[in-house]
Amino acid sequence: MRTRLFTIVIITILMPLTVFCQNRPPVWITDIEGIECSENAVILFTVEGDDPDGDDLTITFYSDDLPREVIFDDKGNGTGLFLWVPGFEDAGCYLANFVLSDNEFDVLLDIFITICNVNRPPWAYQFDEIPDSFQLILKKMKIVFLLFLLTIFRVMQL
Repeated sequence: MRTRLFTIVIITILMPLTVFCQNRPPVWITDIEGIECSENAVILFTVEGDDPDGDDLTITFYSDDLPREVIFDDKGNGTGLFLWVPGFEDAGCYLANFVLSDNEFDVLLDIFITICNVNRPPWAYQFDEIPDSFQLILKKMKIVFLLFLLTIFRVMQL
């Protein structure tokens, strides 16, 4: 039987290695697809994003159809606050667009907002005193109405 001896040679080579850090896009933490509420109700929510590289984030808001009363405040830390109190004439569907940015990548988030109509009771304004111009209109309307009734009465007699 023969015995073999192996020799292991380890060679160490030192060479410069450059590691490039590649920026990754930010991600939305907020997972809101849609919001539904009634007219004259408060809509208040927070949108939040994160950056895997720890970059500073900004959130911007825009919409082609939401009214100017909408308030959005970017907190500067990856969060933003949305506030809107829709009025009694704001029933309908809206789209709120948010952009999360690390100054290299922009990531969009669309949130659909549906405002449901509130059925309010009718109301009438009560005059303490009827203006003269309005009284004149009422008198003319009474005359026209009486003429209309007379015409109908004459037609019925024929």
